Order: sequence, then structure tokens, then C-alpha cells
Amino acid sequence: TLAAGNYGDLRARSKATITFTGGVYTFKSWDVGEEVKLYFAAPTEIRIAENLDTNAKTYLGPKPGVAGLTAKDIKIVVLGRNGRNGSPNAEPRAAKFGERNNVIANVYVPNGTLWLKEKTEAEGAFIAKWAVVGEEVELKLVSGW
Repeated sequence: TLAAGNYGDLRARSKATITFTGGVYTFKSWDVGEEVKLYFAAPTEIRIAENLDTNAKTYLGPKPGVAGLTAKDIKIVVLGRNGRNGSPNAEPRAAKFGERNNVIANVYVPNGTLWLKEKTEAEGAFIAKWAVVGEEVELKLVSGW
């Protein structure tokens, strides 16, 4: 469980569970393993200075049992750019959600690419300088902007 505050790199290994209690959080970067649960217990804004990267089958959204919390209440701002030169296809991408992720949030990536990989289910608003949407991705608009 993490309280609001300033943090460095978030590294969540496979099958970890992290609960954000609400408020404003700042991070340098996110590196999230497979089958991780990123739960939000109250309205939250996440600010990431560099990159966000989740692996397959990650859940990011309201904590089960928390009534009334929607994608509008969870905002993620990723300020990083792609790779060293910031070009559209440079690696790593500014924000990447892995295959079969379930994302319930509003995500803003003003300086780089937002990549939603194959078979991801995403609910919220997804705004980026560039966007890549993989095969069989389901998007549902629930804007909190």
C-alpha cells in the first residue's frame, strides 16, 4: 500500500499487488511485471517523469469493492519521450501497456507514444502525441479530462 508522495522508480515484479490510497503521486518511471494488480482506493493522479511499461495481464484500475470509483477518478500523466531522440518509433516508448492488460484510467502522454498492445481492454481517455493500438484492443471512452 502506498500513500501519496514523491517516489523514484516503481518496480513491481510479477503477481505483485500495489494499492494507491489516493492523492497525487510522482515517480521517475514505472516498470511493472506480468499479472500485477495496481489498485486505486480513492481518486488519484499519477505523474511519471520518464516512462511507463507494463507487462502482460496487468490490471490498473479501481480496487474491487470500492464503490463509485471510475476511470474519471484515476489520472496518469507520463511526461517522458520515446528513446533517446524522441522519434515516433524510438524505444522504449514513453508509455506501453502490455498484452491483455485491463486499464481503467485516463492516460495523457504529451511527449511520446502511448502503446496499447494486443487484446487489452481500456476504459477511460487516452491522449498522446502518438498512439499505437494493437489488434483486438477494446476502447471505451470515459473521460475525466
